[in-house]
Amino acid sequence: MTTDDLNGDRPHTATGEILIGTSGWSYRHWRGTFYPERLVGNGTLAYYVARFATVEINRTFYSLPQATTIERWRETARPGFTFAAKAPRVITHMKRLRRSDAALADFLTDVRGLGPALGPILFQLPGGFPRDTGLLRNFLDMLPRDLTYAFEFRDESWFRDRIYDMLADREAAFCIYHLGDRETPHVVTAPFVYLRLHGLGTSHAGAYGREELQRWADACQQWAADEFDVRVYFNNDIGGSALRDAVTLRNLVGERVAWGLPRDRKSGADSSNGRLFG
Repeated sequence: MTTDDLNGDRPHTATGEILIGTSGWSYRHWRGTFYPERLVGNGTLAYYVARFATVEINRTFYSLPQATTIERWRETARPGFTFAAKAPRVITHMKRLRRSDAALADFLTDVRGLGPALGPILFQLPGGFPRDTGLLRNFLDMLPRDLTYAFEFRDESWFRDRIYDMLADREAAFCIYHLGDRETPHVVTAPFVYLRLHGLGTSHAGAYGREELQRWADACQQWAADEFDVRVYFNNDIGGSALRDAVTLRNLVGERVAWGLPRDRKSGADSSNGRLFG
Protein backbone atom coordinates (compact mmCIF):
# COMPACT_ATOMS: atom_id res chain seq x y z
CA MET A 1 0.00 0.00 0.00
CA THR A 2 1.20 3.51 -0.78
CA THR A 3 0.06 6.89 0.45
CA ASP A 4 -1.81 7.33 -2.84
CA ASP A 5 -4.07 4.49 -1.71
CA LEU A 6 -5.05 6.37 1.44
CA ASN A 7 -7.44 9.04 0.24
CA GLY A 8 -9.91 11.41 1.81
CA ASP A 9 -9.79 13.61 4.90
CA ARG A 10 -7.66 12.13 7.64
CA PRO A 11 -6.12 13.20 10.96
CA HIS A 12 -2.61 12.15 9.95
CA THR A 13 -0.70 13.43 6.93
CA ALA A 14 2.45 11.43 6.26
CA THR A 15 5.79 13.15 5.61
CA GLY A 16 8.24 10.26 5.86
CA GLU A 17 9.29 11.17 9.41
CA ILE A 18 10.80 8.57 11.74
CA LEU A 19 10.39 8.98 15.49
CA ILE A 20 12.00 6.49 17.86
CA GLY A 21 11.43 6.04 21.57
CA THR A 22 10.58 3.54 24.28
CA SER A 23 7.45 1.97 25.67
CA GLY A 24 7.15 3.76 28.99
CA TRP A 25 9.65 6.04 30.66
CA SER A 26 9.21 5.50 34.40
CA TYR A 27 11.13 2.40 35.48
CA ARG A 28 12.91 2.03 38.81
CA HIS A 29 15.67 0.00 37.21
CA TRP A 30 16.49 2.95 34.91
CA ARG A 31 17.37 5.09 37.91
CA GLY A 32 21.10 5.39 38.33
CA THR A 33 21.75 4.04 34.83
CA PHE A 34 19.69 6.45 32.70
CA TYR A 35 18.07 8.81 35.18
CA PRO A 36 20.17 10.49 37.87
CA GLU A 37 19.52 8.92 41.28
CA ARG A 38 18.01 12.07 42.74
CA LEU A 39 15.64 12.75 39.89
CA VAL A 40 12.03 12.34 41.03
CA GLY A 41 8.45 12.98 39.94
CA ASN A 42 7.84 14.74 36.64
CA GLY A 43 11.58 15.34 36.35
CA THR A 44 11.97 11.91 34.79
CA LEU A 45 9.68 12.81 31.89
CA ALA A 46 11.46 16.13 31.35
CA TYR A 47 14.78 14.28 31.28
CA TYR A 48 13.36 11.78 28.77
CA VAL A 49 11.78 14.47 26.58
CA ALA A 50 15.15 16.21 26.29
CA ARG A 51 16.60 13.05 24.76
CA PHE A 52 13.82 11.41 22.74
CA ALA A 53 11.13 12.52 20.30
CA THR A 54 8.33 10.17 21.33
CA VAL A 55 7.17 7.77 24.03
CA GLU A 56 4.45 5.18 24.37
CA ILE A 57 2.40 5.63 27.54
CA ASN A 58 2.06 2.31 29.37
CA ARG A 59 0.33 3.68 32.45
CA THR A 60 -2.97 4.12 30.62
CA PHE A 61 -3.10 0.35 30.10
CA TYR A 62 -3.44 -0.19 33.84
CA SER A 63 -5.39 2.87 35.00
CA LEU A 64 -6.44 6.29 33.78
CA PRO A 65 -4.24 9.13 35.04
CA GLN A 66 -5.79 12.14 36.71
CA ALA A 67 -6.43 15.17 34.52
CA THR A 68 -3.73 17.08 36.39
CA THR A 69 -1.19 14.37 35.54
CA ILE A 70 -2.04 14.54 31.85
CA GLU A 71 -1.80 18.31 32.00
CA ARG A 72 1.72 18.04 33.47
CA TRP A 73 2.70 15.63 30.72
CA ARG A 74 1.40 18.01 28.06
CA GLU A 75 3.24 20.95 29.58
CA THR A 76 6.47 18.94 29.81
CA ALA A 77 6.46 17.92 26.15
CA ARG A 78 8.32 20.32 23.92
CA PRO A 79 6.93 21.19 20.46
CA GLY A 80 7.03 18.15 18.18
CA PHE A 81 7.14 15.59 20.97
CA THR A 82 4.57 12.82 20.55
CA PHE A 83 2.84 10.58 23.08
CA ALA A 84 1.37 7.31 21.85
CA ALA A 85 -1.22 6.06 24.35
CA LYS A 86 -1.92 2.41 25.10
CA ALA A 87 -5.63 1.69 25.55
CA PRO A 88 -6.78 0.35 28.94
CA ARG A 89 -6.72 -3.40 29.45
CA VAL A 90 -10.35 -3.24 30.53
CA ILE A 91 -11.13 -2.57 26.85
CA THR A 92 -8.72 -4.98 25.20
CA HIS A 93 -8.19 -7.79 27.71
CA MET A 94 -11.25 -7.83 29.99
CA LYS A 95 -14.10 -6.72 27.75
CA ARG A 96 -12.21 -7.79 24.61
CA LEU A 97 -13.69 -4.89 22.64
CA ARG A 98 -17.26 -5.85 23.59
CA ARG A 99 -19.58 -3.42 25.40
CA SER A 100 -16.65 -1.08 25.86
CA ASP A 101 -18.32 2.16 24.78
CA ALA A 102 -18.15 3.86 28.18
CA ALA A 103 -14.57 2.79 28.94
CA LEU A 104 -13.46 3.90 25.48
CA ALA A 105 -15.16 7.28 25.83
CA ASP A 106 -13.56 7.89 29.24
CA PHE A 107 -10.11 6.94 27.96
CA LEU A 108 -10.27 9.08 24.84
CA THR A 109 -11.61 12.05 26.80
CA ASP A 110 -8.65 11.80 29.15
CA VAL A 111 -5.89 11.43 26.57
CA ARG A 112 -7.29 14.27 24.48
CA GLY A 113 -5.95 16.40 27.30
CA LEU A 114 -2.49 15.89 25.75
CA GLY A 115 -3.57 18.24 22.97
CA PRO A 116 -1.26 18.39 19.94
CA ALA A 117 1.21 16.05 21.67
CA LEU A 118 -1.24 13.14 21.37
CA GLY A 119 -0.20 10.65 18.71
CA PRO A 120 -1.57 7.20 17.88
CA ILE A 121 -3.80 5.22 20.22
CA LEU A 122 -2.61 1.62 20.57
CA PHE A 123 -5.01 -1.27 21.13
CA GLN A 124 -3.03 -4.37 22.11
CA LEU A 125 -5.18 -7.48 21.85
CA PRO A 126 -4.02 -10.44 23.95
CA GLY A 127 -2.89 -13.86 22.84
CA GLY A 128 -5.73 -16.34 22.88
CA PHE A 129 -8.11 -13.72 21.52
CA PRO A 130 -8.94 -15.21 18.10
CA ARG A 131 -10.03 -13.32 15.03
CA ASP A 132 -13.55 -11.90 15.09
CA THR A 133 -14.11 -9.85 11.96
CA GLY A 134 -17.53 -8.52 12.90
CA LEU A 135 -16.37 -7.49 16.35
CA LEU A 136 -13.43 -5.56 14.94
CA ARG A 137 -15.65 -3.87 12.35
CA ASN A 138 -18.07 -2.72 15.03
CA PHE A 139 -15.28 -1.47 17.23
CA LEU A 140 -13.65 0.46 14.40
CA ASP A 141 -17.00 2.10 13.70
CA MET A 142 -17.04 3.41 17.29
CA LEU A 143 -13.71 5.19 17.00
CA PRO A 144 -13.73 8.96 16.44
CA ARG A 145 -12.25 9.83 13.08
CA ASP A 146 -10.14 12.76 14.28
CA LEU A 147 -7.63 10.49 16.07
CA THR A 148 -5.17 7.89 14.81
CA TYR A 149 -5.09 4.25 15.89
CA ALA A 150 -2.92 1.14 15.81
CA PHE A 151 -3.86 -2.46 16.57
CA GLU A 152 -1.42 -5.06 17.87
CA PHE A 153 -2.72 -8.59 17.45
CA ARG A 154 -0.96 -11.22 19.57
CA ASP A 155 -3.07 -14.03 18.09
CA GLU A 156 -1.90 -14.89 14.57
CA SER A 157 -5.44 -15.68 13.40
CA TRP A 158 -5.83 -11.92 12.83
CA PHE A 159 -3.06 -11.91 10.22
CA ARG A 160 -5.44 -12.04 7.26
CA ASP A 161 -6.01 -9.85 4.20
CA ARG A 162 -9.60 -9.17 5.26
CA ILE A 163 -8.38 -7.70 8.56
CA TYR A 164 -5.73 -5.62 6.80
CA ASP A 165 -8.38 -4.26 4.43
CA MET A 166 -10.68 -3.32 7.31
CA LEU A 167 -7.87 -1.46 9.05
CA ALA A 168 -6.91 0.28 5.81
CA ASP A 169 -10.49 1.44 5.27
CA ARG A 170 -10.22 3.30 8.57
CA GLU A 171 -6.53 4.19 8.13
CA ALA A 172 -5.75 2.35 11.35
CA ALA A 173 -2.26 0.88 11.53
CA PHE A 174 -1.57 -2.83 11.73
CA CYS A 175 1.09 -2.87 14.46
CA ILE A 176 4.22 -4.58 13.20
CA TYR A 177 6.11 -6.17 16.07
CA HIS A 178 8.94 -8.46 17.02
CA LEU A 179 8.73 -10.52 20.20
CA GLY A 180 11.27 -13.23 20.96
CA ASP A 181 11.06 -15.66 18.03
CA ARG A 182 7.87 -14.10 16.63
CA GLU A 183 7.58 -11.39 14.01
CA THR A 184 4.44 -10.14 12.30
CA PRO A 185 4.07 -9.59 8.58
CA HIS A 186 5.29 -6.15 7.49
CA VAL A 187 1.88 -4.90 6.41
CA VAL A 188 1.16 -1.17 6.18
CA THR A 189 -2.49 -0.15 6.46
CA ALA A 190 -2.25 3.54 7.42
CA PRO A 191 -0.27 6.67 6.49
CA PHE A 192 2.08 5.68 9.33
CA VAL A 193 3.90 2.55 10.44
CA TYR A 194 3.61 1.57 14.11
CA LEU A 195 6.50 -0.70 15.12
CA ARG A 196 7.00 -2.30 18.53
CA LEU A 197 10.21 -4.17 19.38
CA HIS A 198 9.76 -6.26 22.53
CA GLY A 199 13.17 -7.91 22.72
CA LEU A 200 15.09 -10.86 21.36
CA GLY A 201 14.61 -12.92 24.51
CA THR A 202 11.55 -13.09 26.70
CA SER A 203 9.14 -10.16 26.65
CA HIS A 204 10.69 -6.90 27.87
CA ALA A 205 14.22 -8.32 27.75
CA GLY A 206 17.07 -8.97 25.34
CA ALA A 207 19.11 -6.34 23.54
CA TYR A 208 18.88 -6.44 19.75
CA GLY A 209 22.44 -5.80 18.74
CA ARG A 210 23.68 -3.73 15.83
CA GLU A 211 23.19 -6.33 13.09
CA GLU A 212 19.53 -6.90 13.96
CA LEU A 213 18.94 -3.16 14.39
CA GLN A 214 20.44 -2.54 10.96
CA ARG A 215 17.74 -4.78 9.52
CA TRP A 216 15.08 -2.67 11.21
CA ALA A 217 16.82 0.55 10.18
CA ASP A 218 16.68 -0.58 6.55
CA ALA A 219 12.96 -1.30 6.90
CA CYS A 220 12.30 2.08 8.54
CA GLN A 221 14.21 3.93 5.84
CA GLN A 222 12.26 2.13 3.11
CA TRP A 223 8.92 2.98 4.74
CA ALA A 224 10.00 6.59 5.09
CA ALA A 225 11.19 6.67 1.47
CA ASP A 226 7.70 5.49 0.52
CA GLU A 227 6.39 8.54 2.43
CA PHE A 228 5.02 6.70 5.44
CA ASP A 229 5.73 8.16 8.84
CA VAL A 230 7.30 5.66 11.22
CA ARG A 231 6.83 5.36 14.99
CA VAL A 232 9.14 2.89 16.74
CA TYR A 233 8.85 1.87 20.40
CA PHE A 234 11.30 -0.43 22.18
CA ASN A 235 9.69 -2.46 24.95
CA ASN A 236 12.79 -4.39 26.11
CA ASP A 237 13.13 -2.15 29.18
CA ILE A 238 14.96 -4.62 31.42
CA GLY A 239 18.56 -3.56 31.92
CA GLY A 240 17.99 -0.39 29.91
CA SER A 241 18.22 -2.27 26.60
CA ALA A 242 15.32 -0.25 25.18
CA LEU A 243 17.22 3.00 25.66
CA ARG A 244 20.44 1.78 24.10
CA ASP A 245 18.66 0.10 21.21
CA ALA A 246 16.59 3.23 20.54
CA VAL A 247 19.70 5.39 20.30
CA THR A 248 21.49 2.87 18.08
CA LEU A 249 18.51 2.63 15.72
CA ARG A 250 18.26 6.41 15.61
CA ASN A 251 21.91 6.69 14.62
CA LEU A 252 21.44 4.02 11.95
CA VAL A 253 18.47 5.73 10.30
CA GLY A 254 20.31 9.06 10.36
CA GLU A 255 18.69 12.14 8.85
CA ARG A 256 15.21 10.63 8.62
CA VAL A 257 14.81 11.35 12.34
CA ALA A 258 13.14 14.72 12.87
CA TRP A 259 14.92 15.52 16.11
CA GLY A 260 16.08 13.93 19.33
CA LEU A 261 19.39 14.22 21.11
CA PRO A 262 21.34 17.43 20.35
CA ARG A 263 23.22 17.18 17.09
CA ASP A 264 26.64 18.56 16.31
CA ARG A 265 26.07 21.73 14.28
CA LYS A 266 29.03 21.14 12.00
CA SER A 267 28.72 17.44 11.23
CA GLY A 268 25.01 16.90 11.87
CA ALA A 269 25.94 13.80 13.86
CA ASP A 270 24.28 12.76 17.11
CA SER A 271 26.42 14.63 19.64
CA SER A 272 25.85 11.92 22.23
CA ASN A 273 27.71 9.37 20.07
CA GLY A 274 24.94 7.00 21.07
CA ARG A 275 25.59 7.53 24.78
CA LEU A 276 22.70 8.15 27.16
CA PHE A 277 24.34 6.94 30.32
CA GLY A 278 26.76 8.69 32.62
